[in-house]
Amino acid sequence: MKILQFCLLLYLGCIQSFAANNPVVMISLYKQQLFPIHSSPVASISIDERARIIEDHLQAFAKSNAPLTSLHSLSSSQGIALASDDTILLLITPDDAQLSHLSTLQLSSKVKNTLVSAVADYRQQHSVLAWIRTLLLMLASTFALFMTLRLNRKFFDRIEQFLTQTPLPHMHGWHIQHVEILSSARILSLASTAIQLLRMIITVICWYVFLPLSLSIFPQTRRLANILLDYVLTPLQQIGTGLIRFIPNLFSIMIIITVAFYCLKVIRFFFRLIKQGELSFEWFYAEWALPTYQITRFLIIITALISGYPYIPCSNTAAFQGVGLVLGAVLSFSSSSAIANVIAGIILTYTRAFKINDRVQIGDTTGDIVEKTLLITRIRTIKNVVVTIPNSVVMNAHIINFSTSAADGDGLLIHTSITIGYGSDPQQIHQL
Repeated sequence: MKILQFCLLLYLGCIQSFAANNPVVMISLYKQQLFPIHSSPVASISIDERARIIEDHLQAFAKSNAPLTSLHSLSSSQGIALASDDTILLLITPDDAQLSHLSTLQLSSKVKNTLVSAVADYRQQHSVLAWIRTLLLMLASTFALFMTLRLNRKFFDRIEQFLTQTPLPHMHGWHIQHVEILSSARILSLASTAIQLLRMIITVICWYVFLPLSLSIFPQTRRLANILLDYVLTPLQQIGTGLIRFIPNLFSIMIIITVAFYCLKVIRFFFRLIKQGELSFEWFYAEWALPTYQITRFLIIITALISGYPYIPCSNTAAFQGVGLVLGAVLSFSSSSAIANVIAGIILTYTRAFKINDRVQIGDTTGDIVEKTLLITRIRTIKNVVVTIPNSVVMNAHIINFSTSAADGDGLLIHTSITIGYGSDPQQIHQL
């Protein structure tokens, strides 16, 4: 094992040393990459200096009127040179051929074909006919932009004119029962704002399409056009890829929602039968039906949310998890009293401390129970005052249920104090 590790380290070291001693520089013609070079035939000239000299010669040849047929090969002691007439453009060394895994003749032929094609494309793009065609395309695209913006302006002006000329009495506002949420004038104002916003969006889109299109016409600005298009196309591609990848998770979420929905319907039907008395059990009281259904519904919804959470997009990202932690901390600190009231309400419900319309005394408050929920209990006092008491307070107070005591069959003894005035008739008092 140690021998294999030593051989592997030695191999990697050789590769790194070989790469360090044989750098690669790509030869380009006006930002168009042509072929690489691996070494310099002259020790006093670096590979970067050699690449600069070759590129200068190639640019001069591309700008000249020398025919492409004048490009020929010349053999020398240092390799094979490519020349145009009497001007040497570049030299293919045996080191270049060896590192390219080709013979010197094969590499020179390949570089010659690449150079002929690149120079021909350059001269075609920079010819007088190409400039005339580019100018005509630029004029056509500018005219198309002008007409599109003009039609856009006329179209939205017509819509705004139609809205402003529409009689207000024939338009009805948005009402909820007898309350007017939005008047007809307000609706027209919102519609006008939406139309102006849509008009602005279309104008921006037209300009954004025009700029990359006009820049792509000129060879010198095509790279900038591609950058501008990538600013929009890359996010759209990412969004589309994300939506496609989300489709299987969407089906999983739909299945979870469907199962939870029908479970809630079945459970609601079951507890409604118990509440109405159509279904009864000796160990389950009808007054427990509604709170038990509410608790069961809450548990089913929480289970569905927990089950569907991993299928939500970006649920496993650090930002999503951080937001979840913050919300959890806020809820835990702000809902401690609410949770205490809910737990107290559940205990009061299942211990059957009181029912609706029972006459009770909770602490210093005496009256009839008019409402009982998981959070609060409402009592209507003898003076017809409704008092709302949190269930946690009810749980910690002493509860006297007069109705339950009276319904037991033994009756209810109510104590009161009677005072006798000094001017009362003694005979009447004796009879009483």
